[in-house]
Amino acid sequence: MIDLLVANGRVVDGSGQPAYPADVAISGERIVSVGDLAHVEAARTIDATGMVVSPGFIDIHTHSDLSLLVEPEGMSKVRQGVTTEVTGNCGYSPYPVAPEGADAICEMMSGLHGEEVDWMWTDLAGYRDIAAERGLGINVAPLVGHGALRGAVVGFEDRRATSDHITAMQRLVAEAMEQGAFGLSTGLTLAPSAYGDTDEVVALAEAMAFYPGRFYTSHIRLWAGYHIKGVAEAIEIGRRANVPVQVSHMAVNDPPYWGRADSVIAVCEDAVADGFDVTF
Repeated sequence: MIDLLVANGRVVDGSGQPAYPADVAISGERIVSVGDLAHVEAARTIDATGMVVSPGFIDIHTHSDLSLLVEPEGMSKVRQGVTTEVTGNCGYSPYPVAPEGADAICEMMSGLHGEEVDWMWTDLAGYRDIAAERGLGINVAPLVGHGALRGAVVGFEDRRATSDHITAMQRLVAEAMEQGAFGLSTGLTLAPSAYGDTDEVVALAEAMAFYPGRFYTSHIRLWAGYHIKGVAEAIEIGRRANVPVQVSHMAVNDPPYWGRADSVIAVCEDAVADGFDVTF
């Protein structure tokens, strides 16, 4: 006997093939069979007639880092079928935190959470411990944010990072990777990430490149006239650091360039044709 049978649904399995009628059998936390399972006995059966059955969705760009600590069930996403979130985007991760720096990073992220959060961590490991205690209802793939790195080492002012600053941030990037970060994010239109230049971000991405499967994701520079330059910079950073790139927002914000999104997409398509891994 299996634990759960989801019966009579239309399965969309993520392989690209059309939806098809099937039952789904689950034992423990594993799907054990998909097909015509009318003969299978189950402790519980859910009738999915008229419904779609699919794997959980991955929301690759979220800012739920702190809201999940307030509402750990994550029902606003679970009820949409999202079972995994990528957090720490746009350079805004709630770690690392410099000694006595919680107030500053809390102010940096104040627009991303509605309730006060007690900052009881300084790094990703500490944040994960708190999240585990709360019992999150969804999976989380955390990134480490460039803005948080800069805040912890350089400060939140508009100034160039020195070589010592770069080395210190590289150590923090490596530490975050060791603690389970999936990649590095930047918010190059947003302070304080915007204060870093291309070479700075390349150096930090290089510190991540030693860890297989990690990626660089960027809220690119979206200033006037930068719709192509920003995407090109993200690809340059990925190429130089030898890491895949995810462009967080493909946007043409400058009115003179409205209607030219195809030229932005072409930058990515050319890179892909050349063998580089970039998505948006």
